[in-house]
Amino acid sequence: MIIVAVSLGQGGFEWMADPIPWVMIGIAAIITLARDWNTRLVAGADWLRVNRRWIDTYRIKDIKLYGIIAGWTLRLEDTEGRKVRVYIGTLETNRELWALVYNGLAHSIKEGATVNALAANMIELRRFANSG
Repeated sequence: MIIVAVSLGQGGFEWMADPIPWVMIGIAAIITLARDWNTRLVAGADWLRVNRRWIDTYRIKDIKLYGIIAGWTLRLEDTEGRKVRVYIGTLETNRELWALVYNGLAHSIKEGATVNALAANMIELRRFANSG
């Protein structure tokens, strides 16, 4: 995917002879693997724990999704000020865990949590903001 995107941006495949883009692609791959290598996720009916940090998923006040070279990161903060940050692909891989978290996100939005436009559109949270 990255090779196609870079090739389209450069207008061809001549860039492949240059070692610098390959080094950058390799660094991005290493960062992605290292970041999620030891991520431990546990969720209950109303909580999510990422490594040693946890939040109350039914009392979230701020939901942000942002993208970086290595992927999409979800940042959540609850009303007590606790924060977690997790690569969204890691959450979505486990369907049961993602269902628990998503239900908490939907509930929190109905209760007035703020959500950035990227999260509202990409993980389809906008529909919960207007429902009663």
